[in-house]
Amino acid sequence: MKNAAGLSGDATVRNLMNKLATIAGLTIAMLLLGGKLSLAAEGAPQSGPEAAGKTIDISKREAAVKANIAARRKAAAKIKRVDVNSASAAQLMKLPYITAADADKIIAGRPYKSKAWLVTNGIIGEGPYTAISGLIKVGPPKKEEQKGAPAKK
Repeated sequence: MKNAAGLSGDATVRNLMNKLATIAGLTIAMLLLGGKLSLAAEGAPQSGPEAAGKTIDISKREAAVKANIAARRKAAAKIKRVDVNSASAAQLMKLPYITAADADKIIAGRPYKSKAWLVTNGIIGEGPYTAISGLIKVGPPKKEEQKGAPAKK
């Protein structure tokens, strides 16, 4: 069955997809070039400055995004990471997805030379590791935990 333009249903869909791909490509090109982007679209109900056909300055938006990223990095730097070689079970259990059993396995497997050892030695799975990898660190092991090392006097 053909529509009013003489195209079948599949051809109409392909035609619309091609138009959308072209619009998306032009939008990305404008964003990459750092110009102003007009968001007024035909027949689309819009609100805010876009409804009047006004443009949004991409450079202001980009500056706001960069400021947001900087604020998040600063906040992340304030978070005290947990040392898996010296943390107590209670400290480890405050980490997301770490249960009491996981904390006990982490403590029993000490000392660790890198964070990745938690996964490679089967202490925790990749999912929990991905969730906590930014929240943990590996410091020097405690002296009583150094396996096979003679005590210094």
